Amino acid sequence: MPQRPPWRLPPSRLGSLRGLVGQVRGWYAVHEKRHALAEAQQHAADSATQLAAERTQIAAELAASKQLFPNSPAAPRGAPPARAAQL
Repeated sequence: MPQRPPWRLPPSRLGSLRGLVGQVRGWYAVHEKRHALAEAQQHAADSATQLAAERTQIAAELAASKQLFPNSPAAPRGAPPARAAQL
């Protein structure tokens, strides 16, 4: 039976801690990713709410402007503006 070199120590309980530290680091990385995803999800929800409110406001402004000019014909797409046509 060959002898161990003197610089190699017998296995100890500390050797198993390396595996535990790796598991904790992995768990922490997953935890950080979940936190970042939750923040991104909240930001997306807030942005969607803000965009919906802006869309509602624009629609209300458009409806109000249509009520100010109920009989004005809609200009066909590609037609020059009225001022340019008069010049």
